[in-house]
Amino acid sequence: MRRIEPTLDLAGVGAFRVGSRRDVARAAAGGVWSVVSDGRLALTLLLWTADFIALGIISLLALWMATFFLSRSGIPLEVSAAYSLLGFASGIAGTITVGFLMDRLGRTPVLAALFFFDAIAMMLMGSVPFGGAVFIVATLVWGYCQAGGQAGINALCAQAYPTAVRSTGVGWAFGIGRRRGVGQPG
Repeated sequence: MRRIEPTLDLAGVGAFRVGSRRDVARAAAGGVWSVVSDGRLALTLLLWTADFIALGIISLLALWMATFFLSRSGIPLEVSAAYSLLGFASGIAGTITVGFLMDRLGRTPVLAALFFFDAIAMMLMGSVPFGGAVFIVATLVWGYCQAGGQAGINALCAQAYPTAVRSTGVGWAFGIGRRRGVGQPG
């Protein structure tokens, strides 16, 4: 602590404790109980559901978009893959800027807007002519909103739990999301 703040007065401080004694005890016991107890059940289920859906959509589009366009319009896989790179490039921008936006505009409004525009972009990608201007804009918006939204959910997971159970909470949320995100059945 003194390396960070040399003038810090630590007189009389014998130890640092992270979280409440109950949280520390539950975290030491391990398991999912620590993230669903003490009034965190609804929050945990909401985060798990958000991760499950968001990573499922990323997986679905990443794995099947090229096949969809091939079967729907005869678009060669190489061409479809090139267009999907636009979405992934704009996703980098979404990941980088979501924290700034959430800090300035609030977590809930930003995430709600990102996933709202993500849904519109996905609908447009499936209904407008492939490769046209609207399709390109929709692909860019999809990538930005999807990756930015997922990064925002990740940030929420890290902020949602007390320090003593944070790694368990984040790990379980990511695990639930990855269960869907790797294309596993149901």
